[in-house]
Amino acid sequence: MKKSWQQVRRFILVGLVALFVGNVGMTTTVQATTWHKGTPKALRGLYQSTAPRQNSASGFPPVIELDGKTFSLGVSNNPVQMVKRVKYHKAHGVYYFKGHMEHQGWVKARNVQFALKKTGKQIHFVSGKHFFYQYSGEKFKQTTHVTGYRN
Repeated sequence: MKKSWQQVRRFILVGLVALFVGNVGMTTTVQATTWHKGTPKALRGLYQSTAPRQNSASGFPPVIELDGKTFSLGVSNNPVQMVKRVKYHKAHGVYYFKGHMEHQGWVKARNVQFALKKTGKQIHFVSGKHFFYQYSGEKFKQTTHVTGYRN
């Protein structure tokens, strides 16, 4: 009886060692995100906010412009927020961006992250705790007639 109990213990011990060694030897493939330089062609253009203005003194609605290498946000009576050295990647229909915001007026230079989602001819910011822009639910419609918001 004593000999068979030792054999069972040895069998369990060998099984556990084999299981441990098997898990250590297995490799998991993790796909790293590929960041692309510039902005995606699908989003390039000029967009203006569709949110209603509170009063006539509030100026023009916010304007977003994406060209090949930069992202800019112009809000009435504020300096243009220009993001250069833009990189992006797309996951699940959302475009994730990172870049460097230039110092203009009281807008301080810093590295920023944000996300945009496109539906039809409209885009909107995706909120997240690490994202710089937090425009909750405000949609921006593609336009061609806005001029003069940049200095």
